[in-house]
Amino acid sequence: MGTGSVQPMADQRAFGRSLRQVMAGKLATVVVSTSLFLLLFALTGRAAFSLAGTLGQIMLLHLISATKSRLLGEPLVFSDFALVGQILRHPELYYAQAFISPASLLLAAALIGLAGAWWWLEPPLFDDGNWIVRLSIGALGAALLYLVFGRARPGAVDRALADLIAKPDHAADIKRFGLLGSIILYAIRWQQGPPVPSARPPLRLGNSAPEIIIVVQIESFADAAQLGWDGVYLAHLEEARAKSVCFGDMRPPCQGASTMRPEFEMLTGLETAGLAFDQFDPYLRGEAFAGSALPRRLSAAGFDTVFLHPYDVRFFRRHRVMPAFGFARLIGESEFSRGDRYG
Repeated sequence: MGTGSVQPMADQRAFGRSLRQVMAGKLATVVVSTSLFLLLFALTGRAAFSLAGTLGQIMLLHLISATKSRLLGEPLVFSDFALVGQILRHPELYYAQAFISPASLLLAAALIGLAGAWWWLEPPLFDDGNWIVRLSIGALGAALLYLVFGRARPGAVDRALADLIAKPDHAADIKRFGLLGSIILYAIRWQQGPPVPSARPPLRLGNSAPEIIIVVQIESFADAAQLGWDGVYLAHLEEARAKSVCFGDMRPPCQGASTMRPEFEMLTGLETAGLAFDQFDPYLRGEAFAGSALPRRLSAAGFDTVFLHPYDVRFFRRHRVMPAFGFARLIGESEFSRGDRYG
């Protein structure tokens, strides 16, 4: 085979792969959007209203993703849906105030009024007593969702997606698959299982091992002098540097949020960038990485291990993950009083 024919063949394979990726994203978007439409249609009996509701939900996803990108430098990902409970309990921690303003409230009121008027003007295609039709339509919508996210998904589909999306490339994949398509396909790839980290050997501690090891993560701290601020001198930080064995800067795998990522990296020694689709929220099934957890290895070496987080330990499933990581005791906000709070 002549060398002149190699490049065209490579280009054809790359084009075919790119086309399959685009089609996978479009197909996932169409199937899930159709499912949402059918579920709404089963509830309302109004076809046009249900179509508008489905499109509205997709537009809302894009709005939320754009807001997240502006604030945190990262678009919406599938793992963000696991945070819905936390957002409802503590909206102030998730920039919910960005959606609470006179303009946004006025827009919401207008949309609710428009939806009510639409509901009243569009007659249902079947009456409330025709529950068999409603149940059949709803069952079809649920079946489509189960086909995408449930165990009924054919193995050939999983193998094809594993080949098409070997690892996440968020910015490029949103362009290929679209926002909704990327959320769906990433969720499917995440379902296929976490990467299996190499087993960590037991810790071998000699007589010189310290009796107490304390690790402090201060999520909101930054050296203002390194940010270009004049006249900033942090005396205690300089004293700590002078006494330290080593010190330096770190590049956290997040910006403005997702602080469980550097916490996970510190506790396990695993870089989140190497966790494939678990990198966005490594605590979503953090138990899978417990074999690499430093507290677990320290516990096996005879240390008593304590995890202190003066807030809700349910955040990011810490109440499940930290015991699996080897912490014998968890101290959360319930063990503090209001008088203990500073700031």
